[in-house]
Amino acid sequence: MKGRLRGEKEELTAMIDKSEYAKWLTSQIDHYGRYHNHKETMAWVVTALYVPGILYLGYNEGGIWRGLCAEIAVIVIMLLAGSFIWLFVNMQFRMRWYASDAVAVCMRCLAKLNSGADPPPPDEWEIEEKDKYCRPKFMKREMEKEQERDCKEALRKLFLCCRWSKDELDDRWKTELPSYIVIFLATLFAMYLAVWN
Repeated sequence: MKGRLRGEKEELTAMIDKSEYAKWLTSQIDHYGRYHNHKETMAWVVTALYVPGILYLGYNEGGIWRGLCAEIAVIVIMLLAGSFIWLFVNMQFRMRWYASDAVAVCMRCLAKLNSGADPPPPDEWEIEEKDKYCRPKFMKREMEKEQERDCKEALRKLFLCCRWSKDELDDRWKTELPSYIVIFLATLFAMYLAVWN
């Protein structure tokens, strides 16, 4: 994400013209829209490739290694692989969440501009060194208004409620949580196959 902001600082501070600002917002919407789709696709492709791979390993474990130590080693490998895939998929969905927020912020800024608001002043275009996403100040401030991605809350609602009302859970979780469930169940079933096959 670093450096994805188009233009140098001098160019950005000069970008006060409404039409240039609108073009910049539109280009950011386009960029983050593609980035969002790429991250979601990556998460689901990795999930789809992991499931048959781990099930194949579990089903064929008896033919690969023999003995109790071998079964334990295979289960440890499966747990490590499942954990790694879980973390990778989580990272992809977290970046998708960021891209979704960036699109929402840019669309909100574009709507304000179209309703007659002025572009941000030059000092709002400055990029703080500590900001890992290299966003102008105004964009960073607007993104802080977006809903926070609370993993613990989403898992609590999934496991305690097992149902979602309209306002209880962000729709992004409804496409993300099934991936985690599939990874978890596939890993458990593969371990079962490895032990009892």
